[in-house]
Amino acid sequence: PLFSPPLLPPLCPTVIPLQVSPRGSSCRQLFVKQHRVREADPQRPQHRTVFVLNLPPYISQECVHRLFSQCGTVTSVELQEKPGPSSKSKTQESTFFSGPPAQGFQVAYVVFKSSAAAKRAVSLKTQEPWVLNTTQHPLRTGLQSE
Repeated sequence: PLFSPPLLPPLCPTVIPLQVSPRGSSCRQLFVKQHRVREADPQRPQHRTVFVLNLPPYISQECVHRLFSQCGTVTSVELQEKPGPSSKSKTQESTFFSGPPAQGFQVAYVVFKSSAAAKRAVSLKTQEPWVLNTTQHPLRTGLQSE
């Protein structure tokens, strides 16, 4: 053809199905898109970082690292309660309740070693759900005894 459109990442986020266990019947969805900012951040290089939404509260950085390693080498994972410049935000203490605040769904910034790996992450076309809890990688949820 005379004209071929440039290869740009999709504007809509990529949807990745997610299951807690292989035997589970319910499936959540992760939304993944290329991280874009107006001001450069050395901790999150724009062409090597993906932004992930709808992560369940019980998922760990190690688990996110393991899941996204399917796309390429992951150099860092940062989990936050909501999108923003840094996870070092000040936590608000309640005057009525003691103890840690309840956790909700999270977002993550996943930084890859290469921009090609980040492109693979935002271009995934998977129907098969990613599984959190496997025999090799058990998921720890609920209260843990010490």
